[in-house]
Amino acid sequence: MASAIVREIEEGSIIVLDNSEVSLEIAKKIKEKGIRITVITNYVKVVNELMDEENVELVCIGGKLDRKTGSCQKNKKPHPL
Repeated sequence: MASAIVREIEEGSIIVLDNSEVSLEIAKKIKEKGIRITVITNYVKVVNELMDEENVELVCIGGKLDRKTGSCQKNKKPHPL
């Protein structure tokens, strides 16, 4: 599935990868292909996979790290003042 998806990605595209194993496989294929794109993600494994790729501009969506999912999530409970 990841290979088919990456074949459809054009140079200069902007894509969003979530915190799924399919997204991680897509990141690996992007790395293999060496295409110049922007990746927006909250998934730490995707960031780790692509961080050294000069052709890939990484935009990390912030939030609190959920160690269970390996992704950054917005805080679901408001903080008391």
